[in-house]
Amino acid sequence: MTPLKKETRRIHRYCNEDLQQALIDIRKKGRGVRETCRKYGIPRTTVQDRLSGKMCDDMKQKGPDPILGIEGEKRVEDWLLNITRRGFPIKKQDLLETVQKIMKVHKIKNPFKNDCPGKSWYLKFLKRHPHIALCRVEGINKAKAPVTEQSIRTWFDELETFLAESNNQGILECPERIFNGDECGFSLCPKSGDVLLPRRFRNPRKVKPGNEKNILTIFVTVNANAQVSPPLVVLPHVRPPRAVVDSLPEHWCLGKSDSGVTRSDVFFEYITNDFINWVDRNCIQKPILLLLDSHRSHMSLHLSTICEQNGIILYATPPNTSHTLQPVNVSVFEPMKSSWPSVVGNFLSKPENVNSRLNKTKFCQMFRDILEDPSMDATIKNGFRQCGLFPFNQDAVDYTKCDQKTTYVYVSNYLQNSLKNESNDPLSTSEDITNGDIVSTRKVINCLRAKLNEKRIDVDVILEELRELETQINKQNNNSEMESDRLVDYSSTIKMDIELYDWHQDIEIKQCKTE
Repeated sequence: MTPLKKETRRIHRYCNEDLQQALIDIRKKGRGVRETCRKYGIPRTTVQDRLSGKMCDDMKQKGPDPILGIEGEKRVEDWLLNITRRGFPIKKQDLLETVQKIMKVHKIKNPFKNDCPGKSWYLKFLKRHPHIALCRVEGINKAKAPVTEQSIRTWFDELETFLAESNNQGILECPERIFNGDECGFSLCPKSGDVLLPRRFRNPRKVKPGNEKNILTIFVTVNANAQVSPPLVVLPHVRPPRAVVDSLPEHWCLGKSDSGVTRSDVFFEYITNDFINWVDRNCIQKPILLLLDSHRSHMSLHLSTICEQNGIILYATPPNTSHTLQPVNVSVFEPMKSSWPSVVGNFLSKPENVNSRLNKTKFCQMFRDILEDPSMDATIKNGFRQCGLFPFNQDAVDYTKCDQKTTYVYVSNYLQNSLKNESNDPLSTSEDITNGDIVSTRKVINCLRAKLNEKRIDVDVILEELRELETQINKQNNNSEMESDRLVDYSSTIKMDIELYDWHQDIEIKQCKTE
């Protein structure tokens, strides 16, 4: 006998919208309780408890509250939606680590394995918050992810709209309220560079003064008024040497991480303990705009909360635009990196630094001298002008910097499409490309090399694609020749078989006549 299936019991046969509409009909339209309850299918005691104030109007969800509570999860949801809109994409692991950190800070009892929420909590969180959706991001090679003029102009429009919605568009007219921060690693043992020697002298050598892998990370924040916040120096030490700590200039910040790069906790301490205090000491009007890259160290919940409380608007620049939209990189880091060996050489050539090498102690002194140089103010202001951030003008951006990657993708797609058709035959287009065409194209490109380089178009990339195309043409020609040879051999074989057959036939005919 088939066992009877137990009927599933429904807790509520009405929704929260029906309950709210029933309360409106009774309170504002003066309808009777019994009639309204019968209309919406709601128990009379449920409505009476809310009319008397015994219970709140909203329906209480059955079962225990979430680990973070209703308000806690609402706070996480608001943070996730807000920071994603500002250009900081949040991954699943970032969300789980954020919840783990909240439970640790607020000393909430942790029921999860390894003290971290798992897949079950994650899926239920998405179900409880339908405004959040999981989207798969297409991975694109960095060399094939071009920064186009249209994407940069779209970013300018979105930033202006975002500030206008919160009535903060006045920030764009105040240079002291527009900030940009970025980090960079500098080698304490740069390459030696070129030297002048007798013509027949070979293999010059120079002993390096240190380990070339010894790199120091520094984070610099500046505003459009050329005010420089005390930099953050990140050391790969749990306990930095006392000499390095004592050598730091006044108000400079020191961060510690195992890898020597800026982590989320290091950046949070820098903003909380140093940058906010510096802004207050300089009496800068709030709120301020802080432009950063979309690194995961800049998107933690605690950082977003402390910035919101202190009038700091975090906003991310698009990927691969540090050379276009970040004034710190354009005006400070790029000139230093391009001439880093000479910068170190000039510093070590001073009388007080003779017979010494660049170490962590001297690096801070050298970097301070660079930032305090009288010409640095004009350089920083010019960097904000080139990036179109102040004055806020998207037409001021040098869009020729986008041409190299855009041209690479354009040439690649053009050549790939030219090698495809419905039959997937690489070179069966209406007008076949020959080796002569390749040679002519190569000559034209070499003649235009100087002009193309002025427009920042990588000629070597185009020539490399031409070489690959030439290789494919040669392979196709070889295959065609082999096919034709095979057909010739096959036809020759058939011809020989026919001749042999005719010869046998002649012999048989002669034998018959003889008989």
